[in-house]
Amino acid sequence: MFKQLSVRNVVLIESLDLNFDEGLTVFTGETGAGKSILLDALNLALGARAESGLIRNGASSASVTAVFQDVPKQVLEMMHSFGILYDPSEGLVVRRQISIDRSSKAYLNDVPVTVMTLRSIARFLLDIHGQFDALETPEDFRNAVDAFIDSPLRNEVTQTFVQWQEAAKEHASFVREMQQSSELHPQWMRAVRDIRELNILPDEVPNLENQKILLANTGKLNEILQGIDQSFGGVFAKFQSEGSRSLAKLASVNPDYQTYFDRFESATVDIQDIYDSVSAELEAIAAGASSLETIEARLFEIRSCARKYNCLPEELFQKCEDFQAKLDAIQDAEYRLSELAKKVSAAKAIYVEKASALSNERQKAALHITHSVQAELPGLKLPEAKFYVEILPLTEEKWSSFGVDDVRFVVVTNAGAKPGLIQSIASGGERSRLYLALKLAFSSVYPELCFVFDEVDSGIGGSVAAAVGERLKKLSTHGQVLVITHSPQVAVFAKNHWHIAKGLGKDQTTISSAKRLEPQERQEEIARMLSGESVSDEARAAAAQLLRNS
Repeated sequence: MFKQLSVRNVVLIESLDLNFDEGLTVFTGETGAGKSILLDALNLALGARAESGLIRNGASSASVTAVFQDVPKQVLEMMHSFGILYDPSEGLVVRRQISIDRSSKAYLNDVPVTVMTLRSIARFLLDIHGQFDALETPEDFRNAVDAFIDSPLRNEVTQTFVQWQEAAKEHASFVREMQQSSELHPQWMRAVRDIRELNILPDEVPNLENQKILLANTGKLNEILQGIDQSFGGVFAKFQSEGSRSLAKLASVNPDYQTYFDRFESATVDIQDIYDSVSAELEAIAAGASSLETIEARLFEIRSCARKYNCLPEELFQKCEDFQAKLDAIQDAEYRLSELAKKVSAAKAIYVEKASALSNERQKAALHITHSVQAELPGLKLPEAKFYVEILPLTEEKWSSFGVDDVRFVVVTNAGAKPGLIQSIASGGERSRLYLALKLAFSSVYPELCFVFDEVDSGIGGSVAAAVGERLKKLSTHGQVLVITHSPQVAVFAKNHWHIAKGLGKDQTTISSAKRLEPQERQEEIARMLSGESVSDEARAAAAQLLRNS
């Protein structure tokens, strides 16, 4: 509920504080008194563009503060997401400040916020230009009907549509892959044949590289090993023979020297073993002279194949496995394609089921809205007008996350006239009354929203204006309604009546002021609205009669 509005230095308003109650509240006053400035101030508080022209002459800044109580749950959820505390006893305080240098600041409960944040929250608090005053596109009509329904099916349709589209994309992607595969199939077969003919082992390339490094150093190794062999074959053989003989003689003379002989024999066995190993290495090197050429030839063959298939030599084995996997996948393609097609079909069926259920709910809501609006039209002096909500099926290519329906608000304003969309067929006055009827039909959807009307009675008078006033009063039983009006027939239905006046301030500048009217003052204001500046007794009597009838 909109509880309070404080305006400082906005155009003609120097300082103004207004308190609001439930029901229908009207603002009246002479043309130019500043009634529309209140609307400008409200728009500013709700996040409208900050124009320096809104700042009162002589002031450096302007501010607007709006206080709300018992805010909707959507606002509480958004405030929580923004980390803004809410105390029910204090309500929600929305404040906007603009400066002459075009700077702008916005606050929610004294927490600085962006203007976009302010706008996102404000749309659940006040409806100034009208939830239905800009029904221009199929999306506008559909959103209005969906708001009326408030069904979980709406989100379910979105979710199932996304799932269907993802399945369809997966299927299409696989089809493209299969088309590419069919083109590359011969290349993959040649690659597998070429690589397999090489008979490459998983670790063959690094092993060949290591062998090549060893064989590349055989010359140096051979020279060293030859020297060792010569030593064993010459000096060492003679030393072994003579040493063994001498130590055997020594042991025969004195058994205590037997240990020397034994140790010598053991050492010569180890040395002989080393000599035998060196001889084997020499033989291996001799045989390896031809192995190096074989290894280099093998590596050249492997590297050539790797270049052909754009990979490293050590990756050829895995490359062959990958190509084979793709060839195997082609063999299973028909089954995979069939499974993906089934997945698409199943996802689509679920979407159609949910969208059809939503469509049925929209059809029921359309009947309810049609009957509700149609019931208001005679009282709004549109006896020949016909209004109905059309729910038409879309072609499949136009199905979306919003469902399978084309929603339209259609009106026939006169008997025999062709039906057309509400925004294109109705005249200005007729359209304003149709929108008022729509708001009455949708009043249960936005019970916590405060509706603000700026001269909804423009261009009408007499019994038509009275009918508008009756509907505004009816709307106010569902929620708060604020109306700026020049029509006495509308004003008499108000529960609260504010008079906006223009005068001179202390500095002889023009200012606007507001006064909440008591019953007698209210009758006088209605009389002024009926007769003009000079209020006659007849006008007072007429005003009293209007008030009694309201």
